[in-house]
Amino acid sequence: MKYAKSLAAGAVWFIITGCNNDQTIRTYDEFEIAVNSLESEERYEEAIGLTHRTRKQLPEHEFTFIKELEYLNGKTGRYKENLDLWKEGHERGYFFLLNTRLPRFEPYLQFPQFDSLAATDARLRAEALKTSKTIYSTRLPDDYHEDSCYPLLILLHGGGSSLEKAQERWRLLNVMKAGYIVVFLQSYLHYDSESFGWRSGDTRAREDVSRIYRDLVSELAVDTSRIILGGTSAGGTMAFDLAFRKIIPVEGVIGFCPGRPAGLEMRDLSGSRVRVYMLGGETDFYLDRQKELAALFDDAGIPYIHTVVPGMGHEFPDHYQRFMSAALEYISGNGDR
Repeated sequence: MKYAKSLAAGAVWFIITGCNNDQTIRTYDEFEIAVNSLESEERYEEAIGLTHRTRKQLPEHEFTFIKELEYLNGKTGRYKENLDLWKEGHERGYFFLLNTRLPRFEPYLQFPQFDSLAATDARLRAEALKTSKTIYSTRLPDDYHEDSCYPLLILLHGGGSSLEKAQERWRLLNVMKAGYIVVFLQSYLHYDSESFGWRSGDTRAREDVSRIYRDLVSELAVDTSRIILGGTSAGGTMAFDLAFRKIIPVEGVIGFCPGRPAGLEMRDLSGSRVRVYMLGGETDFYLDRQKELAALFDDAGIPYIHTVVPGMGHEFPDHYQRFMSAALEYISGNGDR
């Protein structure tokens, strides 16, 4: 699994010991901790056994267990078993973003049935996209009062994520204390059945975000001179797209490991007063794109900070609360470049 949750060392020991003794894990969070511990030690066979056992106990997480088994089967070369898993998933209405052109699916091209599975997967995804919607969740400051005015921070999840995961990840206590209304957006654009992504230049996404912004301003006590967009990875890229294409009026953009929006050029930045805080990792595969953006900002006179974290790759940064505080201070005009 990609993300691990933290728990006291004693509790992790209990769970893993319980797994080895075939005791039942009670919650999905306990399973996630235990399976991540096994995977970190490359104990994939034990992780597969644990997943099969726990899957029967927590049927409400069926899709996630299928994805976990897909990952573990790939790690252990059980490619044929994944074909059966995907077929089972399709029969339940799930889809997995199977694509014959993606490098991670190269081991499956040897199987004649993979083309058929990919076609079924694409059909199910296309059907889901017809009815999916860009949705949002709002958090108000503790002292919120409709007769006051509050800055608005809109956050976009990364690719292959969701509203729920983004809210778990961004624990913005310092932002809430600073009096921000915080809004989390989830893209309509399905990756698989339970994860979503952003695509810069996406007309539908731009229209959805513009509509949501108008709704927020009409329903909440928003200071429209203090709007900030932020996001991670593909969400950060989309935040730049929305800001510099003037989809909504913003004073600043925060991008953690963002890329460069498709087609973004000097003409889009002309006359902009947006301030930018951009953070990337030293080994981030998007770092060159961030440097391209920085060069554009230099040429256009856009005030920005580009922080490169030593030893970090393309990932959500540790100590992100500190980086968020620095970003908000800079965008508000209290920090220097």
